[in-house]
Amino acid sequence: MINDNNKLLKLFIDEVETHLAAARAALLDFLETPEDENNLQRIIRSFHTIKGSAGIIGYNEFSEYLHKAESFFYSMKNGINESNKLKSIGIIESLDELIKHFPDDFEKYFERLKKLLDEQTEIEEKQPTDEHHKNNTQEKILYTAKTPPKSEKIISRTAPSHTNGEIDRLKYAYNDLLSLGGQITQHFDKQLQKEYTAKIAEIGDRIKNLSLIPFSSLSDKMKNIVIYTSSKCKKKVEINIDCNDVKMDKHVLSKVEETIVHLLRNAVYHGIEYPNERTKKGKNEYGLINIICEQKGNRIIIDIEDDGKGIDLEKVYQKARENGLTDKEYNAITQEEIIEFIYTTGFSTADTADEISGRGIGMDIVKKNITDIGGFFNIKTEKDKGTSFSLNIPSSLETIHSLIIKTEYDEVAIPIDMVNRIIKINQYEITKDSSDSYKLIVNNTPHDIIYLSQIYRRITNSKIENMAIIIKGFDLAFGFQSYVGDRVLSTMPIKGPITKIDGILGISITEEGKPIAIINPISFINSTDFKKRNKLYLQNTSGQNSASATGRKHILVIDDNKVVREMYKGILESNNYKVSLAKNGIEGLEIYKRQNPDMLISDIEMPEMDGLEMLKHIRVKDEKIPVILLSSKGEDKDIKNGMQAGANAYLVKRYFTKDKFLEKIREFI
Repeated sequence: MINDNNKLLKLFIDEVETHLAAARAALLDFLETPEDENNLQRIIRSFHTIKGSAGIIGYNEFSEYLHKAESFFYSMKNGINESNKLKSIGIIESLDELIKHFPDDFEKYFERLKKLLDEQTEIEEKQPTDEHHKNNTQEKILYTAKTPPKSEKIISRTAPSHTNGEIDRLKYAYNDLLSLGGQITQHFDKQLQKEYTAKIAEIGDRIKNLSLIPFSSLSDKMKNIVIYTSSKCKKKVEINIDCNDVKMDKHVLSKVEETIVHLLRNAVYHGIEYPNERTKKGKNEYGLINIICEQKGNRIIIDIEDDGKGIDLEKVYQKARENGLTDKEYNAITQEEIIEFIYTTGFSTADTADEISGRGIGMDIVKKNITDIGGFFNIKTEKDKGTSFSLNIPSSLETIHSLIIKTEYDEVAIPIDMVNRIIKINQYEITKDSSDSYKLIVNNTPHDIIYLSQIYRRITNSKIENMAIIIKGFDLAFGFQSYVGDRVLSTMPIKGPITKIDGILGISITEEGKPIAIINPISFINSTDFKKRNKLYLQNTSGQNSASATGRKHILVIDDNKVVREMYKGILESNNYKVSLAKNGIEGLEIYKRQNPDMLISDIEMPEMDGLEMLKHIRVKDEKIPVILLSSKGEDKDIKNGMQAGANAYLVKRYFTKDKFLEKIREFI
């Protein structure tokens, strides 16, 4: 199997997603009008194409089972009943899950698809081998006898990937313009600066809009999920979707998709009653799920409402009590507190965890998906009236209206939509509760107090960081030093070995050309390691920090890519290293001579003086200081040249991992 060609695999994934969407839409049309076989042919053609591509890239057994799927859909020409209707939806949704986890968890999800395809429906068991099977068998023999087609055939069917590539190149160019803005406009008069800034912002908006995806693209999948789940549960459910032409970027949409799939399964399995129960309550035997999606500024509100029995709060409470989550009596606990229990990892009121009840994956995943993108989540429920889930999310992580705030060491940005208010900490009382946790009392409500410097293991002075942000929807206060202002920041695609760091929504470039992290501090509140550090910090009431930094190893990082420099800095400082930065070999030499660091980590290809030349200068007088070269150049001759120049270790950026990076550093200091 060809599993080492990332570009080819990416093209295959794009193609499967395209044909799967077409097959899903065709299936819904076919189930409504089964007399129209054109819709069935559309499904068969989609699976036929996917099958061929799977064979081309070497996934032969997968191709065999896609052939089975193609034959199954052909068999539906002989009639539709409940079993093959369910199987048809199940095949498409199982393949959808498989391709979303391809190729990393391929085997796990392929087993699920195989099991489904190996189960024969009543119509399949009665059906003799027909001409379609004969033709397909001959086609398969002829195919294996020929030289496989070149990968260009896949490329020709996946024009969207080219479009995405062009958009990415435009984004890189735009962010380069943005980072140069401060240098360019310093020679302009104020009017020209204003015109330049406005034009750059317009270009950014146009590029962002190119990559937005309609929420309606999920409509067919949502309908399939409801049909499949309600049939499995022997319930009758209808779904209405009103999305008002709302669009969002791909990253946001992927988080929303996983969340909505889970919420829809929950609504059908836990919320909607059986038909006979509904009629006894005077309801229509068909349960109803409404999905309403609307855009408000840069935010999107998605409401998912069902008219079922509501959340069984007493059952949730009993499960929580059994699991040791509370020792309070039922009449002494609020509805909001009970609902909070369902966010606990692994929590479920289902007697068994299966594919309908969520496979043991709970609301904790739903909440994490939403908070990871700077969103909010709210539940309302009423007995026998139903439950509503309201998601408040950004439409895009491409541009984020943010508050710029300063800690003792850094400036960071927080999305303005996450902020309720800004306060001065010394105007409020800090107390300890019964669990020995520190609380900031604001408007008679206790708030967890967390200093932003502590998130990244910085040593800080609480007397300096005397301001705090109160987070919207949470009893949380994040301490910082001073408020800089608010700006609309354009996030930039991160080039280099690190593409994601927990708690960072994106990296932007300020008007002054300085990189800044846009953070989501909520991501850290469930980290046990962070809670311990923050508690120890708050217990240190002396407010002194001069001695705390003593003993930290000092590392000088030299790289011409400012985003990569900041990424390395974040990793190193979060592991208690002191860090200095340089953008080329000349600057690196100057800082090395002036600061006497414990280690150097350097790129090779840099302007003015490259890493190898800098290293040769250092080795003339200093043979002891450890030097790690970290470069995108990874041929044997490059590594040999680096080691001969005096490097202690050589890492290739495309194979970079945080753990290996830190492990290599610890070998030398």
